[in-house]
Amino acid sequence: MSRGRLARWIHGAALALVAAYSVFPIYFITVQSLKTPQEDVFGSPFYVADPTVENYAELLAGPGTRVRGFVVLPRVPFVRWLANSAVVLGASLVVTLVAGVLVAYALLTPAVLLVLGVLAYPVAWEVWISLTSFASRAESRSFVGVANYRTMLADAFFWRALATTVVYFVVTTLAKLAVGVALALLLARPCRGRALVFLAVFLPWAYPGGVTVVAWYWMLNPPLITSYSVAVGHWKHAVDGVAGAGAYTFASVALFNIWRGASFTAVFLLAGLNAIPRELFDYARLETRSAAQRFRHVTLPLLRPFLALAVFLSFTTAFADLANVWMLTGGRVIFPVVGTYAYWLGIRSGEFAEAAAWSLSLVPLLLLALAVLFRWFDPPREAPA
Repeated sequence: MSRGRLARWIHGAALALVAAYSVFPIYFITVQSLKTPQEDVFGSPFYVADPTVENYAELLAGPGTRVRGFVVLPRVPFVRWLANSAVVLGASLVVTLVAGVLVAYALLTPAVLLVLGVLAYPVAWEVWISLTSFASRAESRSFVGVANYRTMLADAFFWRALATTVVYFVVTTLAKLAVGVALALLLARPCRGRALVFLAVFLPWAYPGGVTVVAWYWMLNPPLITSYSVAVGHWKHAVDGVAGAGAYTFASVALFNIWRGASFTAVFLLAGLNAIPRELFDYARLETRSAAQRFRHVTLPLLRPFLALAVFLSFTTAFADLANVWMLTGGRVIFPVVGTYAYWLGIRSGEFAEAAAWSLSLVPLLLLALAVLFRWFDPPREAPA
């Protein structure tokens, strides 16, 4: 077999693996929805031996219908959920279009008012709340200065949560960059079926996160007895036994964030690669000896602005990853993350002032990351001699 044919076979196999990697969680949750309760417990998790649409029939049934093996109180008709979602989606689209037109034609003043009302006011309110004793159980609210911050900094649990959050940011960001760069380079090469693989790669980001997070939760933390729950339990105890309590849950949350975020990173970096003139890569083939040298000395420097923006977007999405962390851990604080614990303090415990202080503790980290990335993106130019 010639070297060119072998390279094409390897490239095709890599594209097939990428497509399977992107689509498998959605395929998995679809398979589970077509199973009976008996097959869900005793059957294989990867295919359906006797597919049924009874689950969908029960979903569309009225409020008085009995659900097989489950008690759901109250049972809200699915049509009502669908109608509410359509209303919210339509209202969001209308508000977005109207706001866009107003900003486009009325220029600066509405944009400033929008920023002040939507961003500045909530942040200022949160800063003010963090300086008070505001809590649901407090008889009165008084100004306490930086007492909440002193209490937070003196708590050993905060430093553990901060370290876990930083590790979560670093691990997910580096993994998303590595996977995103690899997928972008793979998709940048013309081949048959590239459009289908591109759609498969973009699917994890485009598909609703609330659905895919359920698929990952069922795969990695099955809440009911299934044919693979025993094996997953053994994996969980093995990982926690080696890396410590909560390590498996941390890994499951990080894997979901990487799977979803690497999809967007890959498409974003692919757009960056397509924006670079092809002549530069042609010259690099003449001047370098290997693909590794071209990647290190040509591709990475040209992609530096896109990589910097991808890193910052990864930081911000990981910072706002509260819902996914909460759902994948079953609503429990198994491993401490600053944002999740702040939610726990504010919503579950009613300690709104402490929760505001915890949530604002990540702002210096984001500002530092933004400053470093800005210097990397636009380094200071040396003055001519």
